[in-house]
Amino acid sequence: MHSDPQSVDLVRREVIETAETLVVKVGTNVLSRDDATLDVDRIAGLVEAVSRVRATGRRVVVVSSGAVGAGIDVLDLGGRPEDLPHLQAAAAAGQARLIHHYDECLGQHGSHAAQLLLTADDFTER
Repeated sequence: MHSDPQSVDLVRREVIETAETLVVKVGTNVLSRDDATLDVDRIAGLVEAVSRVRATGRRVVVVSSGAVGAGIDVLDLGGRPEDLPHLQAAAAAGQARLIHHYDECLGQHGSHAAQLLLTADDFTER
């Protein structure tokens, strides 16, 4: 049985408008330009939208990919690597740049970015 797309959109809108806390997952493709590098203007737009939601009194958590795209810029790779070691290097180099861009944009709205570091205990001892 297929749902009517309009009714699904209405339910989605109602959930978004009534939720006290929103968790937004932003994928790499959302934050990447055609050349796979990080689109800083997209981050600024996302942060602007998050700030508008927060101004309504709701909490917003952003879970973001994009470290590889940021690392492509940092390491001047000229495109997305195909092999795992270069992908890992791009992600490692890009993570600090990604957080920096978020923090810079959020700072204009009185907020800060943070990276949540998890341990194995966080999964076994909730």
